[in-house]
Amino acid sequence: MNNHEFIEHLKEDELESQADLSALLTGMMPIGMISSYCEKGFPLHAVSQEFYHMMGYDTEQEFKAAIRNKTSNVIYYEDKARVMGELGNDFYAGKEYTITYRMPKKDGSLFWVLDKGRVAKTKEQRLVIFSFCMDITEIMEKQISLQHSVAELQKQNKELQYLNNTVPVGYHRC
Repeated sequence: MNNHEFIEHLKEDELESQADLSALLTGMMPIGMISSYCEKGFPLHAVSQEFYHMMGYDTEQEFKAAIRNKTSNVIYYEDKARVMGELGNDFYAGKEYTITYRMPKKDGSLFWVLDKGRVAKTKEQRLVIFSFCMDITEIMEKQISLQHSVAELQKQNKELQYLNNTVPVGYHRC
């Protein structure tokens, strides 16, 4: 069964309410949902409580004020050009994307997200991006640490190769 059929099965056979299903799906991973119109600055369409809590905000109103109702303002400024370049300007219903970038929290600290999104049309025929953002900070920190370790090992390897190729050594038997 596909994901949709699986969820329908859970709704019909396993869970007593839609709230139970929602709690199950969102409680298993640090995921927040946000949607925005495919227009300049990406005006906010809707945001889940899990999303603004993930960013350190207590209320939706506080979150909206902080981002000035533009979802493009949730992207860390150093990553914004790359993210916007990857998104492109050609939006159409059904377009999907997956992008990794950093977001600033209310306290100024940064965290990494994996943003999986899809464009759809509203009843009013406006294009909207629906994004599911998962906090992947721990994974990214480990990856960055590994990259630093690999760079250090490569540096040490070059130094050893240089010594091996330039220092005259030999074996002499008397």
